Amino acid sequence: MGLLKRKKTMQINAKTISIGVTAISAIASFASGNISFNPEQYQKEKAAINRSWKREQALEKSEDLRKRKQAIADSRYQDGCELIVGEKLRNGKHFFTFPTLHKDLPVFDRYTGKPMPEGKVVCDGYGNTALVDVDGKPDENSFASTGNRDLVRTIIDRYRGGHYAQPGVELYAQPVQKQF
Repeated sequence: MGLLKRKKTMQINAKTISIGVTAISAIASFASGNISFNPEQYQKEKAAINRSWKREQALEKSEDLRKRKQAIADSRYQDGCELIVGEKLRNGKHFFTFPTLHKDLPVFDRYTGKPMPEGKVVCDGYGNTALVDVDGKPDENSFASTGNRDLVRTIIDRYRGGHYAQPGVELYAQPVQKQF
């Protein structure tokens, strides 16, 4: 508990450093006679400090959100999300790819061709997870990503060489054909 309080104190101190340094240099310059008090300049400096502080707050907020979403994605991979695959033909043979989840890309059962049920947790080979919506597409509000490659690899390895029917997505892009 003491470490958490200490960390928060350090964050608060880090936020005030730029404001403090600016204030001290302004006071020192004013006291030394290098500048005279200019209300317009003072307002500009104050606005610049406020913009900087707001940017820092927004950055910290987005980092907190990213960490929360990463914990959700880690949990989904640990709980066994359904890995999506894409199927293509190359030289007359079927091969599978790992497409990226996308909000407009429907996820369906490869055997029946029907959409995955609403609420199903799906994932891709790149660390992205989502819940399937009523239309059989990943719900854009449920996306979460992880950078934990070991968790992703565990899911990919679970299906290699098996007979499990991974959910699929329809791939629109065709492989590039080289012509000589």
